[in-house]
Amino acid sequence: MDVKAIYTSCACNRNPQALDWGYNNIICYAACNAIVLYDPQANGGTGAVTSTHVNHKQKINCVRWIRKRNNDPETAFLSSSDDKTVTLWCKKNSEFAPVAVLGGHTGTVATTDAFHLSDTDESSFLVASGSSDATIRLWDICIGSDPTCSQVIELKRNSALDVRLTLLPGTNIPMMAWGGTDALVHCYYRNSEGLFVECHTLHGHDDWVRGLDFKTCDDGSMYLASCSQDNLLRVWRISQRKSQEEDEDDEVDESSDEDVEGLSDEDVEEGGVLPDDEIRVQETSFTLEDIVVYSHQTRYIQVLCCGPRLTFYVTLETILSGHEDWAFSARWHPKPSKDEWGKGCHNLLSASMDASLIVWEPDQASGLWIEKVRLGGVGGNAMGFYGAAYSPDGTSILAHGFQGALHLWRLCEKDGSSSAWEPAVTPGGHFDSVVDLSWDPHGEYLLSCSKDKTTRLHAPWVAPAGMSWKEIARPQVHGYDMSCITSIGQLRFVSGADEKVLRAFEGTRNFVDNFKRISHVNILHHSDVKELAEGASVPSLGLSNKAVYETDLQDGAGDEQKHPKDQYPEFYFTPVALTEPPAEEDLIQNTLWSEVRKLYGHGYELFAVAGSHNGKLVASACKASTQQHAAIILWDTETWKELGRLAFHNLTITQIAFSPDDRYLLSVSRDRSWCMHEIDPTGPTFRKVAHADKNTAIHQRIIWSCSWSHDCNYFATASRDKKVVVWGKRPESHTSDDCLGPFENKAQLNVEDSATAVAFAPGLPADKRYLMAVGLENGTVLLYRWSEGHDWTPSSRLTSTTAHHLTVRRLEFSPRTNGVSTFWMASCGDDHFVRVYEISTTS
Repeated sequence: MDVKAIYTSCACNRNPQALDWGYNNIICYAACNAIVLYDPQANGGTGAVTSTHVNHKQKINCVRWIRKRNNDPETAFLSSSDDKTVTLWCKKNSEFAPVAVLGGHTGTVATTDAFHLSDTDESSFLVASGSSDATIRLWDICIGSDPTCSQVIELKRNSALDVRLTLLPGTNIPMMAWGGTDALVHCYYRNSEGLFVECHTLHGHDDWVRGLDFKTCDDGSMYLASCSQDNLLRVWRISQRKSQEEDEDDEVDESSDEDVEGLSDEDVEEGGVLPDDEIRVQETSFTLEDIVVYSHQTRYIQVLCCGPRLTFYVTLETILSGHEDWAFSARWHPKPSKDEWGKGCHNLLSASMDASLIVWEPDQASGLWIEKVRLGGVGGNAMGFYGAAYSPDGTSILAHGFQGALHLWRLCEKDGSSSAWEPAVTPGGHFDSVVDLSWDPHGEYLLSCSKDKTTRLHAPWVAPAGMSWKEIARPQVHGYDMSCITSIGQLRFVSGADEKVLRAFEGTRNFVDNFKRISHVNILHHSDVKELAEGASVPSLGLSNKAVYETDLQDGAGDEQKHPKDQYPEFYFTPVALTEPPAEEDLIQNTLWSEVRKLYGHGYELFAVAGSHNGKLVASACKASTQQHAAIILWDTETWKELGRLAFHNLTITQIAFSPDDRYLLSVSRDRSWCMHEIDPTGPTFRKVAHADKNTAIHQRIIWSCSWSHDCNYFATASRDKKVVVWGKRPESHTSDDCLGPFENKAQLNVEDSATAVAFAPGLPADKRYLMAVGLENGTVLLYRWSEGHDWTPSSRLTSTTAHHLTVRRLEFSPRTNGVSTFWMASCGDDHFVRVYEISTTS
């Protein structure tokens, strides 16, 4: 059996240093406890997640490629986490693997950086890490040997929020800079004893320093950029020789001193400091002593050559003011063009919580730094940006925002003489636990809902270069954490959240048109499309997705003639014609589905919902501690009226499932029991035909999940007691008076961890054995083949690199199959991931 992950969806962690773009053209970003590697050129240029890597036990805060001195493609990266460790990852046989775990910190490791100690030896590294325990740790690492913590720098009561390593210009002396909660930038150099000594402190910021970046110039100087919560960026120039202005000052020191001596105290107080009233930038310096100017390490001996004192001069190059909120990130252009920017000049990219990115560059004529480009979003609830990065050639910019969304812009030529930054397709996903999944009845798209308060729609994007899965729409953006979802038709679904109200949604005409262009699938006939709203929007003072019709769009065109107090828009939806997956700004505002009904009746927050396969019934349940509140409510999807309540369980129902023929309704609960109701479609009436009690349930802990086989002959239950039990109909010759009624236990499977999800495939493979997937609390997904009278046959095991690294919440096979040889299966979990697998049973 061959199992391939064809789609991985997840958002970036909400940390300023959670994303990096290397010279190898691979994007790495942190997603929950994992690192995701994304290749923007995969699938013919449409982009795809190529791998995920897990080694940390808690949320990752920082990921960084380890740059090579000649800017060759990187083969190693670092990650730091809330679990108080730093992990070094190196490429082995085309795959990245952890080669060293650096411990010692007693608090969250917020930042880390490293570089290669040698131009030729890629196995030795110098690593720095900053933690909330008010320390910076330095590590000397040689692959194959145990890592050594060479130094611990105490920061007193301050914390390093960013730390960067580089070489001082014109030397091979390691330099470290860190910025943090004291609003200063501290500079260190490594002396002959291998210890970092503070050599200079850069003042100026009025709030926490959030980001740093070095850039070495061809003229032997180096620039250091810093950004801060005071909304400003500062650029310092560091070089071994004085600036031209300072040299001129030395020549006129004597005359200047005489002029200054001729000024009275009153003149000085009033600002008359120089006769020519010229304002000059002050230049400071620092001197390095006891330094190593040459270091060479062989397998047996390390040769150190100590050199003379070196003096470096530091000048504040510019202060950049353009952001209106905290500046979180500053990145230099990776490959400045001398012809375009001038010798020694570079442009700088900044990201801020004011939802803007700014590209700064020095003007060639005046030398003043100006704002060249401003990027970002307007409207929506996307908040601001945590960070941004350039592509290796500098023609693309990738940013990550407050809600984990990725934003990509590419520099495109317009008419041969001008260019503009255009939005492009990016990966994306949920930024909190994903709790439920539902395929549409024909398997054309997948719905997922999450504790990040959104419902997202995933589908294949059929591009000229090939097919790849993307997020196509965001039908629901809620105010409560989502808890459950079910499709009840090709353009309708019902969802529940941490509220007592069940909500029903319907697709829009704009979505149908865009889906046809993106996925090449016509969901509805043209005659049915006319009955749909054009779009949906949440009003300024509203809480529900309100339908927007074509007449509303026409009426809204005259808003400029209204009284000023009435000119606030009634809706923010704008019809868009898309040929590729929408950008984040369109997902938030222009892909909502209209809310058609609210369903009241539950006394507590919704927890489970299921729809019949014919789309006529919806069953829902809420959190409960009594039988009264644990009752299932049945709804008619045509009238949206309550049809009845099914009371049996005493605690919260965890999952509800209709049989494929819609004859039975199965429910499982925290009370360790399951219950079966038979549905009479002519009534409809509902009759309890079987249930499991303490003596017959087999399970001894909460039952998390249940699933029906495609032929309705069997159903499975999965429990925290690490058991999966298959139940089936008794032979007609066997009768029983117990509570199980016409059903009996057919098989039992013991797994390694709590079973939290189970699903049957929608058909029989060629060997005529049922295919079943089991999701575990540790994130593993197991695939088994089973038939009555035969033992369980393990078919595949999906671990954290291909499945999940936290609890699997739901597994569901697509009803769309390629005969009986290929299946699509979706999974979701607490690790924020949604995955789609292609399972080939013929391999």
